[in-house]
Amino acid sequence: MTDRLFPEQLLNSSKRESLSYFNNEVRIQHRIIKMVLDKVMEKINCPGDKNMIFIIGPTGVGKTMLCKKIVHEVNLLYEDLLETNFNVIPVICLAASAASKGNFSFKQLYKSILEAAQEPLIDYKIAPNGKMGSEEALLEAAKSCIKNREIKVVIIDEAQHIAKVTSSRKVRDQLETLKSFIDNTEAVFVLSGTYNLNSCFTPSGQINRRSAICHFSRYRKGQKVDVDKEEGKKETIDEYDEFVNIVKNFELRIPITKKPNFDKSYEYIYARSVGCIGLLKDWLYDALKKALSAGSDTITTEHLEQTALEIKRCLTIAREAIEGEQYLENLMQDDDELYNMLQINTNTNKEINANTNINSQNGKPGNRSPKRDSVGADVG
Repeated sequence: MTDRLFPEQLLNSSKRESLSYFNNEVRIQHRIIKMVLDKVMEKINCPGDKNMIFIIGPTGVGKTMLCKKIVHEVNLLYEDLLETNFNVIPVICLAASAASKGNFSFKQLYKSILEAAQEPLIDYKIAPNGKMGSEEALLEAAKSCIKNREIKVVIIDEAQHIAKVTSSRKVRDQLETLKSFIDNTEAVFVLSGTYNLNSCFTPSGQINRRSAICHFSRYRKGQKVDVDKEEGKKETIDEYDEFVNIVKNFELRIPITKKPNFDKSYEYIYARSVGCIGLLKDWLYDALKKALSAGSDTITTEHLEQTALEIKRCLTIAREAIEGEQYLENLMQDDDELYNMLQINTNTNKEINANTNINSQNGKPGNRSPKRDSVGADVG
């Protein structure tokens, strides 16, 4: 049991306790989620004129878990304030509701904000025109709540639903409504969603100017990255190899009698999770449940195959991910097109970007400390 990374007593616990532990306590602090978390927190600490932060990534990459980590970090930033002012709510987190039909409902969004802030008598809010419970009433109540409770950050998960409309013109209208609401608060809004959020960056230059994009990507085979090693050295590795290391880390944390050995299944696991750690975690949970129900002492290849996401669903996620990645990469590439359009020397722009990259490596403004608090189980 010396190489296992979970409480040994779980081996004598019930199936429910083992599954609950794996689902709620096992959290892999992998490179990409840490990188995106650092980037988001840097922008929350020093937002400038950007009061919208978009976190965009594929289905099942771990965006909901990232939102929970952001809540944890923001609360830590304001823990001294919380000790002296019990009325303050530094951060709230909610999920945007999918429209049952037609366009996204801002009335429901305002109501969700009030519910997240535990505002009383929500259905009895009155608009300036005297109408009770109307969209205008909830809008004014949401703005007042954010101001009065001194809410610093509003996190909206599943934010791709906001862009769900029947025409491109209505997309622009939705975004202008959102921008107007946010501009009337002093909070930073973090909108987390799938690549469907990409449509937010074409109709409105105002949205582009007032927002920052944080790409929460999957692990991509063939994508080379530089990672920090001991003594300040760097090593270039393939993201697929990082993914395999994460799977190995999960192997150590699965509360079952015999440590699973997926050595011959890594490519299969990568393909059927599309390189997304959230999908991987959900899959391993289902496989563990299957193994425990069968009375098995480990998770076998058969358990993985029986609980794998159906191939058509994987293909859909993979296509959407590749298309979304390409769109964002084009959006976030260097500004040569803009500089050429304005007849500015592109070499000047490259020098500015190079200096910016160098400066950004010298430290992040607003960090509470050099070491981040762990949330759940860390990669060893």
